Amino acid sequence: MINMRIQQSRYRIICVLILLFTSCLKEKKTTKVNNDAIEKVEYNSEKVVVKCVSDDENVFNFLVPLNPTYSFGKNHKDTKKEVNQDTMIMVLDSISQPLIMETMSWGNDEHFYYTDILYVPGDTVFYEIKDHKIVFKGKNAAINNFLYEINSYSNLEYGRNPYKGSIEDYKNRVDSINNERNKLFESYIDDYNVTSNSEIKIVKDYLKYTYLYNLICPRYEKVGGWEGAYYNSLDGLNTFIEQEYVNKETVFNSNKYLNNTTIEDFKEPNSLYIPRYKNTLNAFISHYFETSNHPDYSREKLLAEKEYIETNLEGEIRDYAIIRMLYDYNLHGFGHSIQNVDFMKNILDEYEVKVSKKDYREKIQEMKEDLSSFDYKLSDRALDSKLINKFGDTLTLREIFGRSDKRTRVLNFWASWCGPCISEIQTTKSFKDKLIVEDNVEWIYLSIDENKSKWLDMSKELSEYLTVRNQYFLLNGTNSSLAKFLKITAIPRYVILNKNNQIVLRSAPHPSDSLNFRRIINKVK
Repeated sequence: MINMRIQQSRYRIICVLILLFTSCLKEKKTTKVNNDAIEKVEYNSEKVVVKCVSDDENVFNFLVPLNPTYSFGKNHKDTKKEVNQDTMIMVLDSISQPLIMETMSWGNDEHFYYTDILYVPGDTVFYEIKDHKIVFKGKNAAINNFLYEINSYSNLEYGRNPYKGSIEDYKNRVDSINNERNKLFESYIDDYNVTSNSEIKIVKDYLKYTYLYNLICPRYEKVGGWEGAYYNSLDGLNTFIEQEYVNKETVFNSNKYLNNTTIEDFKEPNSLYIPRYKNTLNAFISHYFETSNHPDYSREKLLAEKEYIETNLEGEIRDYAIIRMLYDYNLHGFGHSIQNVDFMKNILDEYEVKVSKKDYREKIQEMKEDLSSFDYKLSDRALDSKLINKFGDTLTLREIFGRSDKRTRVLNFWASWCGPCISEIQTTKSFKDKLIVEDNVEWIYLSIDENKSKWLDMSKELSEYLTVRNQYFLLNGTNSSLAKFLKITAIPRYVILNKNNQIVLRSAPHPSDSLNFRRIINKVK
């Protein structure tokens, strides 16, 4: 299964920005307190005072840190804040352990401020924002200035060093950034006499998981509005490997690429609250630690990942990994089909009574509501997605469906660069022909190539396997309404529709798995 980049607007880390601004408005429990009240706070193990001085008052409007102990990242809830001209005083309650929290905001001139900050219970964090720069003072200033520096300068910032066509070159640059970050931190420790072993360890874990996250989820897609900045591509690594190694005799060495990382590197409980750990954990499980060859986001793959997590992890890490896995599958459309909806609901029911955290159960309830609202039909926008046939004519999927009725249909999403896609087309022709004759199955091949000429060239090479009437170029590819509706995040992808054009299975087995594929077709009504 080849993973490919796609805008995952509910899933990417950039969602944090939306969450930051919207949740501040929705859950604004930030009651005002005066300075006298703050000065009288009797510090216990769960309070942090923050004082920020700035020449840009606008930065105070939404300046609330994101708490990594919450399951899926939200603004810290127990917050009291007061702004008086150029000064903001904020008290963060319910912090029971040192945490590195992402903090961001916009300035008056639309300047974007971002940094990670170490909050230690009982401490005061003091910083100034002036002339578009952040400077920390007082206790832990050295660590916090270091965290700001590595997120502000291009030679230390992963987000400005994207994949450029060579995965080896990308790794070398990510390795170099990681080495420079670690060297810089060691110099901060020496120069500023940082002595707290627990706080040093937190930063080192933060550096470790940020590094691994950028390896497993390469930066690739540009961030709109920020010149030179790039998103992490959560499903992109396998795509880049496939594109680079499709014609090479050598095999990509994933263990070497990931520095022989194993599941043991993820078993320390407190790591769950380190930024980037959570995304990295499930990406590693899905693509490397769990080694089944089942198609991504299929029933078989889900069961394999579930078994792997249950066998290798325990406690809250296990609970998080399971809920995040189910969330990822739901996000990719698993369960939004006749054959999988009850299966998915049963697993959600199983874990709703198993997990201990309230927000895990709330996330399960959200997914169950989502599954209950789905009606298994392609939307009008999906049906009206534009396609181009071999003659250069533009038409829609609705028009293709209108040519014949009462047929089982299989939508086959593929691309010219996808080796497994092409192999499936070539090696399963006789099986597909048999289904056409015996089961009245219609095969519709949809290329998601970015370049139409590449589709046409490969189509010519595959002329003995494809016909002029069953293959099309999908305009806008993964950004089309059809691809977005079906959550096409990996190819080859097979979507089975019944005779009423209802979605039977969003992610069917490969046709080369002929027994399972035939079993599904036999059940289609």
